[in-house]
Amino acid sequence: MWGWEKINERAPIWTRSPSDITDDEYDAFYTSLKKVEGKPMSHIHFKVEGDATFTSLIYIPDTPPLGMFEMRVRDDPLKLYVKRVFISDKFVTEVIPKWLNFIVGIIDSDELPLNVGREMLQQHKTLEVIKKKVIRKVIAHFQEMAKDEPEKYDAFYNLYHNNVKLGVIEDVHNKVRLSKLIKFASYNHPDQLIFLDQYVKEMKEGQKEIYFVGGEGKESLIKSSMIEGIVKRGYDVLLLTDPIDEYVIQVLQKFDSYKLVDSSKESVRLTEDEEA
Repeated sequence: MWGWEKINERAPIWTRSPSDITDDEYDAFYTSLKKVEGKPMSHIHFKVEGDATFTSLIYIPDTPPLGMFEMRVRDDPLKLYVKRVFISDKFVTEVIPKWLNFIVGIIDSDELPLNVGREMLQQHKTLEVIKKKVIRKVIAHFQEMAKDEPEKYDAFYNLYHNNVKLGVIEDVHNKVRLSKLIKFASYNHPDQLIFLDQYVKEMKEGQKEIYFVGGEGKESLIKSSMIEGIVKRGYDVLLLTDPIDEYVIQVLQKFDSYKLVDSSKESVRLTEDEEA
C-alpha cells in the first residue's frame, strides 16, 4: 500500500489568526524574510475586506536597510502573493512610497489575477486600494506606538525620523496625520524631542503662532539673537537642526490652526523691536 503524506501541516503564518501565533513564530518568519538573525522592532498583522480583500503581515526592522531611499527595482523583502501563491518581490515601488521603504513583509491578495505582470500591476485598481490601506494601517501603528509605547516610538523615531519627515513632504494624502508624528527639540526642551501637539499644549496664553529657527547645532540656536525677543516674551521656539526640517515646515505651513513662523525673518524681529 502507498499513499500521500502531507509534509507541511501548517497554513502560511499570515493566513492564521494573530491570536494563534506566538512571538517566537512571528520572529522566526521575520528572520526567514530578512535572511539575517535578529528580531523586528514590531509587526502589523491585519486583514482587509471590502474594496479589496487582502491579508498583510508587515514588520518594522530594528535596523534600517541599506539603500532604503533608492527606488530602483530590486529583490525586496516586501513580497506579493495572490491566493497564497508567490507572485513577485520586485513590486515595492507600486505599493509602498519611498518614505516607507524600510518595511518588510507579505501582502496576499484574493482579487489580483495569478498571472499578473509588472505592467498590469501598475494599472490595476485593486493595487491602488491595497496601497492606500497598507499606508494607513502602518501610520495607525505608528500612532498607537507613540501613544501607548512612547519609549518604543522614541527608538523607532531615532532610526526612521527622516522617513517620517519625508512622508510629510511627499505624501499629500497623509501629511496631516504624519505631522502629528514628527518631533523637534525646542528652546524650552533642548535635551528632548517633542511633538507639535505638546508645543501647542504648552503655548503661552494669547500666542497665535508656532515659532521655529533653523541652523546647525542646538547650542548655537539657543544662543542666537534671532530668537532672543521671542523667548523674552515667554514663547518657545522649535530648533530645526536636520537639513530636512525646514523643507518639512515649508510644506506644512501650519499645524492645526497655528501658522508656523520663522523666527529669523525680519518681520518677526521688527515686531519685537517695536514692542520693546
